[in-house]
Amino acid sequence: MITAVFPRQFFAPAKVPAKGGSNADSFLAWLRRMRLTRHNVRCLSALDDRLLADIGITRNELRHVARLGRLPGWE
Repeated sequence: MITAVFPRQFFAPAKVPAKGGSNADSFLAWLRRMRLTRHNVRCLSALDDRLLADIGITRNELRHVARLGRLPGWE
């Protein structure tokens, strides 16, 4: 059995840099968001279908949940 630990920071929506920053800052922020999204997808993919169903998501929704930290309609 695979046990994964998901710190709260991994499911927080990625912060968008303030306007007026440099292109390098924007690129680095984008790179951090992409790395975090890939990490979240890997962690969620490690869960079996039954466990994903228990938390209310399907395999098709993994990237969306990993990127935004929620699904549309979740409050």
